[in-house]
Amino acid sequence: MSIARVFVNDVEVGSLPLGTYKAILSATKKDWRLYIAQALNFLGICSSVFLRTLMVIPAMLSVVLVISIFCFPSLLIENIAYLKGMPISDLFSGLRTFFWRFWFICYFGVLPITMFIPYFRNGVGFKNHFGAKIGREIRQLLEVPSEGDIKVIYVDPADDK
Repeated sequence: MSIARVFVNDVEVGSLPLGTYKAILSATKKDWRLYIAQALNFLGICSSVFLRTLMVIPAMLSVVLVISIFCFPSLLIENIAYLKGMPISDLFSGLRTFFWRFWFICYFGVLPITMFIPYFRNGVGFKNHFGAKIGREIRQLLEVPSEGDIKVIYVDPADDK
């Protein structure tokens, strides 16, 4: 019979029958409240990233302006002269399109970084509600302290012989 060894902070604290661990996993996957909590967490992350990109846009535009002043001054002068000759309605429409596209690039450039690089996950509020629920169940079953990362490894005793 296979067992699931439980480690907290890389220290083995106990073991469970594999069937018990699989039952905890299946019960967690059936809990609809966790899906709602995870979806709300994702919406919170998206709104956090949205606000962060709004805060970053002025800084990024400043950097782009400084780079264009030093690296491409003639192109900047040509663009300013072109903008001076445009009607106000076209200028406003063009600036609105420019800022919308610039924000879109910032948003979808920052979102993957914050979601998939572990260093940034806690900064935007990423929480794995499924892992937390499984961890709570295992801690309650094994009477393990509630601090530290839980790692579970499947072991087949027949392989040890």
